[in-house]
Amino acid sequence: MTKIQVRWFPADEDLREKGFDKLIPPLVAGLRVKVKEWRDKNYEGASDTSQSLF
Repeated sequence: MTKIQVRWFPADEDLREKGFDKLIPPLVAGLRVKVKEWRDKNYEGASDTSQSLF
């Protein structure tokens, strides 16, 4: 028996390309902004070990 795996996505392909951010919960979008700011500051506050891993 073949098992078919389908990943459900709550929109058509057009919305996926043009409006995916609207589908992401606000918390996730906010975290992405904060992570980008942290990266732009060269991982300020991270230990040397953590920085080398990033």
